[in-house]
Amino acid sequence: MNAAATIRTPAQTEDAAIELEREVAEIVQEQTGMNHQFAIPLAQAIVIGMRRRYGAGNLYVPSLATAERDRRDAAMRAMFNGRNLGEVASHFGLSVRQTRTICCVAQLTTKE
Repeated sequence: MNAAATIRTPAQTEDAAIELEREVAEIVQEQTGMNHQFAIPLAQAIVIGMRRRYGAGNLYVPSLATAERDRRDAAMRAMFNGRNLGEVASHFGLSVRQTRTICCVAQLTTKE
């Protein structure tokens, strides 16, 4: 990796922070319906907090799809009683093979 590519000027750093504030404000407005004039200060406070806690580091943000799949898989395992693979598959709209992989293979790996 080229070290020069990772060096930012103070102006570039502030530009990135301002862009993040805009993104966060937009998300706050979309998700809550909050008025722009209230979303901006909230976004600024969030970004300041993020910069203090995670500044110059990498922050992993899991996708919603991953979280939803994990919740679905947990619900499938809870419903599975060892004899109702077809019922679980039908309930969640998956094939029996996919359901077996989620319910049975996961049980084997957690027992080891």
